[in-house]
Amino acid sequence: MTNSFEKELGSERRRITVRQFKGSTLIDIREYYKKDDEWKPGSKGISLTPDQWAILAECAPEVSKAINKAKPSTLKQEDEDELPKKRKREN
Repeated sequence: MTNSFEKELGSERRRITVRQFKGSTLIDIREYYKKDDEWKPGSKGISLTPDQWAILAECAPEVSKAINKAKPSTLKQEDEDELPKKRKREN
């Protein structure tokens, strides 16, 4: 099986791929594992049809807004204590 598209999502372990399966196109967002020096798709993940992918892509801006809204309240206390230090280093 060859993928027509493959991109790592921040690490070798998580990837998004586009592949053909039984005559259908699927978009996989999946965790990979290494076996015999080769990365293989694992069972943890999701396969989307092109229609489902279109819905996901359409709502991506709204999801991004929700993520940005949620960020301050989801920070751990230790992360909040580090924020001023991190901001100083960034400037």
